[in-house]
Amino acid sequence: MPSKARSYALFGLAAAAVAIDVTTIILRRVHHGGDFDISMEFGRRFLRGEFLYRGGLHFPYMPAAAMWFGLLALLPLPIAFALSYSLAIASIFLVIWILRAIVFDKVRTTVSESYYVEIATLLLASHYIVRDLDDAGLNTILLAVVMFGVYSVERKQYTAGSLSIGLAVALKSTVGIFVPFLIWKRQWRLALWTATFAALWILLPAIRMGPANWWLAQREWIEAAVGFALGHNPAAEFYYGFLNVGNQALRPALQYFFAANAGISYSLARILSSLGALILIGLFCWATRRPYGANLRMQWLTESTALLIMALMLAPLAWVQHMVFAIPAIYLIAAFWFSSTRVSTAVNVALVVYVVLVFGLSRTILGKTGYQVALACHIHTIALLIILALVLKERAGDESGIATISAAGVS
Repeated sequence: MPSKARSYALFGLAAAAVAIDVTTIILRRVHHGGDFDISMEFGRRFLRGEFLYRGGLHFPYMPAAAMWFGLLALLPLPIAFALSYSLAIASIFLVIWILRAIVFDKVRTTVSESYYVEIATLLLASHYIVRDLDDAGLNTILLAVVMFGVYSVERKQYTAGSLSIGLAVALKSTVGIFVPFLIWKRQWRLALWTATFAALWILLPAIRMGPANWWLAQREWIEAAVGFALGHNPAAEFYYGFLNVGNQALRPALQYFFAANAGISYSLARILSSLGALILIGLFCWATRRPYGANLRMQWLTESTALLIMALMLAPLAWVQHMVFAIPAIYLIAAFWFSSTRVSTAVNVALVVYVVLVFGLSRTILGKTGYQVALACHIHTIALLIILALVLKERAGDESGIATISAAGVS
């Protein structure tokens, strides 16, 4: 099929998928709200000067996030939802463009070179994309902000990169994992500038809120969110902790396994789950131990995409819609798969297991009750650990793996 025809076919499929998704969302929102409505209330409180966290509202998010939601809350709810949804669709295209530009070693590339990789990526990540678009794609927009920062750093535009990643940290604190990672990679200046810009973004709401009110809200966030992460927030633990099987982060998954399935005491289960997280951190640090050279290109990209999954796994709270952060890693795996003359059996088996977990055990197939059972098995935790392992495997095997695909192309 000619490249122009492929472009039209891809656009037509995307338009049809968006039309179906929008229709489904409209029908659902007639009877049920969602996270977007909570975010809009968070933004309205910011605009009205009310206490942001009254009733425990949106405690995982800092006042800087309320400032962003406040911009959307200036609009009527349906228009705000449509705008956020449109920005999310644009963000998907931006993320794909960034990945194509880095992976295929040129900014302007023909569709035929990356066509199959992009189709495979969107299909493999579709469950997470659709779930996030259900709530106007806020996490997808955040992913685009992070990836713009990654792209800017790769292009040696360090100020823009630090500014963008710092903004993402202020909007979602788990992205702050980039700062210790950059220190681990001995990128001292980049780590310092990212932390500095993040601090400035975090302080920015004080202009409207006033320093005293801002600090009151920021301190509340520290006590609630950090307390939850350390297990010292009983209310948050009750609603969002390991017994809520929708929480697919690593520590809650391990804690659920040990406490609910293995019959181990709660305190010991917490210790074992923390040990599991430390083991994962150790493996990641070992896999990414090599310092960067003059050219950050593929090493920086592969490790950044793995780091996004680490942010999800190590977070105290990770819903299914948050897992759009896996899109860049899925893209790299797809690019490796299509560019390799021989893919190992282990990689193929791992991808099949991922597909079964994400799509074979979906709510559409299992129904609501069956899907809750599947979530209790933490299928998405396992799925993302598979993606993480595949990316780190190719990162560790630079000679023949994903580090060579920027020169390979896909015909």
